[in-house]
Amino acid sequence: MWNQQSNMNDSGLSGGGFMTGSNSTSVKTTIKNKNRLPCTIASILLLDPTRDTLIIGDMEYDQITLVGLIRSVKETPTNITYELDDMTGPYIDIKQWPYPSKDDENGFEDSRKTKIYPENSYITVIGSIRSFNSKKSILAHKILPITDMNELTMHILEVTYSHMKLVDLSNNLHKNMNSNNSIDQSNVEDSMINTSFTQGYNSGLNPLAQQILKTISQCNTEEGITVMMIKKALPNISIDQIKREVEFLSNEGHIFCTIDDDHYKSTDSF
Repeated sequence: MWNQQSNMNDSGLSGGGFMTGSNSTSVKTTIKNKNRLPCTIASILLLDPTRDTLIIGDMEYDQITLVGLIRSVKETPTNITYELDDMTGPYIDIKQWPYPSKDDENGFEDSRKTKIYPENSYITVIGSIRSFNSKKSILAHKILPITDMNELTMHILEVTYSHMKLVDLSNNLHKNMNSNNSIDQSNVEDSMINTSFTQGYNSGLNPLAQQILKTISQCNTEEGITVMMIKKALPNISIDQIKREVEFLSNEGHIFCTIDDDHYKSTDSF
């Protein structure tokens, strides 16, 4: 399915499944959604050169999830650039800024050192769309290795389902608005955001993880929030429980380290 001869467009996902509504020139109001949207490279490359968000129906996303194969790796002193291929179109650059790590005074390697994935590795990328000189790239907030090839199939199913669900929600919204002009727009926005497919990323978390993720998401500072600050906000939870859930959230791509390995921000905060 994911070999060099495969082509996702043959499955009916023309343009990566986001042709409708993704590159519309009509002016309309959209609802900014802070959740992540599973998508394909083709859907990003089809965007207007000046746009760095995906629009499906009435929902606008700037946080995306991609899955693909690394075709090349370029490492510089300031960043790591991967060429990613998901078989839906040309490759796209994934740029990651590594932690400013160095060996400590005892000669031990800093555990924060960013892992560099080799060519021909499958990865999941969580990040934001960037445009520069009419070229699209992805600023990676988190990169995770794929160890189970079923994740590739799962991602395509998520791309298809999320697109169909969001288009259906948008169509139903406009039908309701046409039949009842007195509908509360704020309630509509809340409803669409809360029923969005991408909420499923958080709905699979246990209650404690959801509570900690909510606390981290509420932090608006550039450097993020520390484990001790989370403990202060949630005094009834032990520090060991918080550390365990923070590690889980980080491994799952919901949060990422900022200035050091004790400061965290939510990937939905960008």
